[in-house]
Amino acid sequence: MKIINHVYEDREGLIQFAEANALSAAPSLLIQIFFSGRSAEAVYRVRNELLSLFPKSAILATSTAGVIGDGAMRDDTILISFSVFEHSAVRTLGFRDQSTQDISASLAAHLITPETKLLVLFANTFRFEASGLLRQLSRAFPHIAIAGGNAGDDYRFEHCEVFSDHADDCDVVFAAVDSDRLNVSTRYLLNWQSIGREMKVTKARGGEVFEIDGQNPVEVYRHYLGDDVADNILQYGIEFPIIFTSDGVDIARAAVAV
Repeated sequence: MKIINHVYEDREGLIQFAEANALSAAPSLLIQIFFSGRSAEAVYRVRNELLSLFPKSAILATSTAGVIGDGAMRDDTILISFSVFEHSAVRTLGFRDQSTQDISASLAAHLITPETKLLVLFANTFRFEASGLLRQLSRAFPHIAIAGGNAGDDYRFEHCEVFSDHADDCDVVFAAVDSDRLNVSTRYLLNWQSIGREMKVTKARGGEVFEIDGQNPVEVYRHYLGDDVADNILQYGIEFPIIFTSDGVDIARAAVAV
């Protein structure tokens, strides 16, 4: 397989890019759309253009806080990433207002096969708590590699968009890659280093943290990092995430709502 990226400007440019890279002749396509600073309606139109050009493709789309492609970060951009497979099949599913158990059962019934090697998923950060789903999927499908992430909204912390080729305004979307030849492995990098003393979460509910060492979490940030960070914790929190360790792996969590 190979991945090639295209910064979308207009339909004509997309057609020229597709012709230059012989995308219409690709045996199988996974198309991922990452967009920043553009309305969901504009990206839905791009999605429909892609479906008209590549009717058998599988498409996932997610809003972001900046778009990364070919080693560069861009804002106010629609980036289309084409994964071209020679010996794999790709299909998608999208979900809204369903429990993690129901999603897992539906994936088992309608998406995952004995040849599924990879699940790619994107979740709506402000409507769906993905950590519980990841734990459920890891238990149900331990042989399948999982990749993806949470959607962003250019640091407004208001509204995200994720959708697929045939499912709009979703909580979470999936693409499954099936193959009897493809080898899949996952890698990760946590580019933070913990500082300060170890603390204990003393009151929480799911992903909501009410107390750390008996204190309001915002006040913990204020004590260590000052008023500017504490008073703008959504803006700066991603630079100073809370880090915990699970099964020997450091995991960072930043606030998305207060």
